[in-house]
Parts: sequence; structure tokens; C-alpha cells
Amino acid sequence: MQGLLQDMQDKFQSMTEQIISRIDDMGHRIDELETNISELMQQSEAADETTQVTDQHMHQQQHQPPQAVNTVESTTPMVAPANTSQ
Repeated sequence: MQGLLQDMQDKFQSMTEQIISRIDDMGHRIDELETNISELMQQSEAADETTQVTDQHMHQQQHQPPQAVNTVESTTPMVAPANTSQ
């Protein structure tokens, strides 16, 4: 009878250790998932900010009036400077 009780206690102890080990593994996996999710959220926020800046830049370019080009030629004749050194 004593041997049977010892066998049951050993099996119970082994199962307890296996369960604790699995719980620890799950805890580590959850920590890794939390870290990965946090990194993904930061990357997503950075991508959103980049997209917003790009969209704002494109929106500004679309709504800017075209710059006028000076096509009027000067009517003042070009005169060479007088040579004053002799």
C-alpha cells in the first residue's frame, strides 16, 4: 500500500511540474506576443504619420496656384558699362 501511495505521489509531482513548465512557457509566449504587438503598433503609428505628411504635401501641391512665368521681355536696351580706366 505504501508503494502505491508513493507511486501516486510521484506521478502527481511529475504532472505538477509539467503543468508549471507549460504555464511558464505560455507566460513567455504571451510576453513575446505583447512585445511584438507593441512594436507593430509603433510601426503602424509611424506609417500613419508618414502617410499623413505625404497626403498633406500632395494636398498642398494640388491646391497651389501655378507659379507665373515672366514672359514679358525687357524693353530697356542692354548697355555695356563704360570703360573708365585709362
